Amino acid sequence: RAVLGGQQLSTGGGDIAYRASTADGGATWTKRFSGPLYPAPVDPVTGEVTGPAPTTIAQIAALDAAPDKTTGWAVGNEWNPGGGADGSKVTYKRMLIYRTTDGGSTWTTQTAPATGGSPVAAVTAADGSTGYACGTGLRQYLKTSNGTTWGTVNQAFQAGVPNAYYLAIDSVDANNVVMAGTSGVVANTTDGGATWTRRVAPGGASLRGVSMLSATNWIVVGDGETVLRTTDSGATWTGSTLPAAPTGSVSAPAQGFSVVAGVPVTLAGTAADAGVGVQKVEYRVRRSDSMSWNGVAWVAADTWLPASTTDGWSTWSASFTPDTALVASGLTVSVTARATDAIGNFGEITGPTSGVTPFSASVSIEGGAPYATTQNVSLAVSANIGTQMRWSVNGGAPSAWVPYATTASVDLGAGDGNKTVTFDFTADGVNVAGSASDSIVLDTGVPSVALSAPGAGFSYNAASVTVSGTSSDSGSGVSSAQVRVRRADGRSWDGSAWVAGDAWLTAMTSDANATWSLTWTPDADVKASGQIVTISARATDAAGLVANATDVASGVLSGQSVTLAGGAATTSQTSVTAAVAATGATHM
Repeated sequence: RAVLGGQQLSTGGGDIAYRASTADGGATWTKRFSGPLYPAPVDPVTGEVTGPAPTTIAQIAALDAAPDKTTGWAVGNEWNPGGGADGSKVTYKRMLIYRTTDGGSTWTTQTAPATGGSPVAAVTAADGSTGYACGTGLRQYLKTSNGTTWGTVNQAFQAGVPNAYYLAIDSVDANNVVMAGTSGVVANTTDGGATWTRRVAPGGASLRGVSMLSATNWIVVGDGETVLRTTDSGATWTGSTLPAAPTGSVSAPAQGFSVVAGVPVTLAGTAADAGVGVQKVEYRVRRSDSMSWNGVAWVAADTWLPASTTDGWSTWSASFTPDTALVASGLTVSVTARATDAIGNFGEITGPTSGVTPFSASVSIEGGAPYATTQNVSLAVSANIGTQMRWSVNGGAPSAWVPYATTASVDLGAGDGNKTVTFDFTADGVNVAGSASDSIVLDTGVPSVALSAPGAGFSYNAASVTVSGTSSDSGSGVSSAQVRVRRADGRSWDGSAWVAGDAWLTAMTSDANATWSLTWTPDADVKASGQIVTISARATDAAGLVANATDVASGVLSGQSVTLAGGAATTSQTSVTAAVAATGATHM
């Protein structure tokens, strides 16, 4: 024996409900009821219609008859049309329960209890007074034990079994009941609902029908062509199921994304599963040499890291921070996601591959010069990654981040010696993408130099004059000592002749200019001139700083005299006779 129920939607006059039954396996059907669930109001005396039928949307969702073939229940749902702020939505209003005790010829309305707010899906009539209904809320069902009053029962959460809405129900008596629903969840009781056993059927597809052939022998059907049978109350199952692996996408980062040391790469995507639902999403970051990132280092083992979600895995996200080793290697990295459902099915989701962007930078102090003579130096800067930069000297505290530029001026700090300037580069003002450095020797102290010979008032009437001296430098060291021999008329000796201006001659040394010497050979012209000759010396260090020694002047060459007008003190003549004498002189 079976009972059918259905609906016909109507915008006016209420919805038309239809109920029919068969007693011969469906060969013939008898109409038991046809008409609106909420007919227009009628005057009980005159029988005249007194108003319009209520405006509503109602349906009979399921019916079932008890073994006595006379008692049964029909359950359904009612919605409010025109709900929502703009009147465009249909909102759930309440559940409907009807009972028949005459094989469906007449029906009475029963009061539905408060539920989880979801539509009722199915009903079973265990006997003439016991009925069960399901679908009204997560892990929820309804029961009546007296045929009249219904109550709501909420099952406790069971670890390892997903929350589910029950979509189908059947019974063989008041104690043995089976419910099946979303995520492949099957629940059964053998004590009238006092206790329940909940489990997930193979495949995890949503189950939409259940039939109890006996207390332990059941058949369930569901999505994905699932047809399963158990003969031991769900401990084992046979049949067919087509469990589909979860699917999804990797929406970020984009293909060819940049890899910058210290700058996090945001990973994001979606995941979905038509069966038992996505249980977790993992991601893998793998270099082109097959090494995987384990969150701390690159390892040979294939490594999957957990993603996170805020909406039950409809969307997921994660973050990966490239290290300097990856950037320096120039290897690409690929991102792959893996979604796993509640029964262990998983699907890999291919993601993007990074571009090759190895970090490259350089710093040059004073054009590569080995020495600096002032604390403030100029630098040329270059980096292919980064929008900001900072610097430090000899490992000291770094400066503040400043916008990236190709030149910079840096104070090396007090104190002569080696100075290493390190520049850091960043794309976010926090994480260092890479660094570059250059070194220079700061030398601000001038060398010292002194003339040892000849002494003041020396004579150059000899064949040669030896010029010698000492020099030192505590910084870069003396690179040269030089001597200048200059006559009173301003002409200098260049080693072979007297020339206008300054001519400096390099002295000889055998101890890195700690001591030095130069031999000057006075020529006949200077001896004949009798002019005072001044000897100067200077020392230059490797940084280019110069120091000068105290000059030494010669005496007047002997045997030189001039007498005017015979030695008279005064004269009235404009032209006088001069008597001239100079020992060894050939010109005047």
